[in-house]
Amino acid sequence: MTRELLLSFRVDGVPVPQGSKTVFNGRAVDANAKKLRPWRRKVTASARAAMIAAGISQPLDGPLILAQLFEFERPKSVKRAHPSVKPDGDKLLRALCDALTDAGVWRDDAQMVQWPGRKVYGPNPGVQVSVYREKE
Repeated sequence: MTRELLLSFRVDGVPVPQGSKTVFNGRAVDANAKKLRPWRRKVTASARAAMIAAGISQPLDGPLILAQLFEFERPKSVKRAHPSVKPDGDKLLRALCDALTDAGVWRDDAQMVQWPGRKVYGPNPGVQVSVYREKE
């Protein structure tokens, strides 16, 4: 099987995970909402711009593959080769997927059938996003 690239874009900035919720005035809110909201808005705006550039006007349908590469700046005191510490990859993915849903990339992130991803150290913090359809 081969993959058809439907959408690809990069979002610069330090990726923010979407984790636990807290209850405030009877509403569940993200514990780190002050950092998370701007990050998700940035991802949503970048996704919408990429959709326009790719000529995509409706949410993508069918089973999709979401590839993501999260890049973090290596702290000066860190010697390890890989960012095997927080933030958790699944929480980074949750924030990304919810932002892509908000952007209208797909109807629901349940359409993802594969989501290969990585966290790496590099000079330019951000995330590289690619959405594919598997061709039979």
